[in-house]
Amino acid sequence: MKRVVHQFHAHMSSRDAIGENMLTIQSELRRSGYESEIFCLYKTEDLDGRVRHVDEYASFSSPGAVLVVHFSIGFAELDRLFAFPDRKVLAYHNITPPEFLEDFSPEMAQYCREGREAVLKFRGRIDLAVGDSEFNVRDLVRLGFEGGKAIPILFDFKKLDAVPDPEILSRYGDGGWTNWLFVGKLFPNKKQEDVIKAFYYYKKYINPRSRLILVGASRHIRIYYEYLRYLAHYLGLTDVIFTDSIPGNELAAYYRVAHLFVSMSEHEGFCVPLLEAMYSGIPIMAYDSSAVPETLGGAGALIKEKKFPEIAELAHYILENGELRKKLAADQKRRLEVYSTERVLRKWRDTLEPFFQ
Repeated sequence: MKRVVHQFHAHMSSRDAIGENMLTIQSELRRSGYESEIFCLYKTEDLDGRVRHVDEYASFSSPGAVLVVHFSIGFAELDRLFAFPDRKVLAYHNITPPEFLEDFSPEMAQYCREGREAVLKFRGRIDLAVGDSEFNVRDLVRLGFEGGKAIPILFDFKKLDAVPDPEILSRYGDGGWTNWLFVGKLFPNKKQEDVIKAFYYYKKYINPRSRLILVGASRHIRIYYEYLRYLAHYLGLTDVIFTDSIPGNELAAYYRVAHLFVSMSEHEGFCVPLLEAMYSGIPIMAYDSSAVPETLGGAGALIKEKKFPEIAELAHYILENGELRKKLAADQKRRLEVYSTERVLRKWRDTLEPFFQ
């Protein structure tokens, strides 16, 4: 029997975790003999020729096909998707709770609020719901869905094997300096301001030869980016680097020069950068929230309270304790086995195969 599995997401970007996940799923499905295309409403220019507009979907749709609808924020054309005869799978990536956004962008907060309302339209109109973490599956249950299952993000680790940018290696890889790193779009739920506050105590009272590198796009809520820059200036921190969105060779370089990955995020449906840090062998400190402890699975150091002087002391302890760093690296390497392409793809095959029997 011909196996056809297509995917849809409203906004496709090759540098977004969901977009990368979808492209990797498509590649692996095609390698396994499936027919598979990706459709969207909007895409970045680098995806021209790889991702199709949803206007084309009518010529690909059929009752024997499966359409996986990735949902991470609301969009206006849901009813259009439901009109197609394909079997449908909801892949739920969670939606940022609007209360994180109210102070910085009431418009974005409303957009997220509408997204959480829009996901309810899937109830009774899909064949299956999946989340990329048990945290997201529990959210689906709270929203009234039944039978959800967890399938982790399918992450292409090979992208971190790119030749690292030599200029970044030269500029930030110099001996004697300690580099903190966090990767994630500049968005209020990710709490980059709390990383800055913890770093302030580390730099001022423990190690003046230190930097904080914040990798992530600033375009989403520009006023939040300006707030972060003001906070760093107010605290007298001249070694906080904002990179904005960057290509793969630069990302590989920042992971190469980093000594510690620090996350203070308070809402994550999965948090792909934790996998990136694990793969790069960087010890992780992360605030215990949402899907973060599940993604880490006992690897890394979980922070229970945001007491910034104590967080700075913990960072120092990890960085100065070679045996602890080795243990964290070993734990993180073992945890990565759960997210191997083979294991995650097997979950997708086990989920999709019943549609073709």
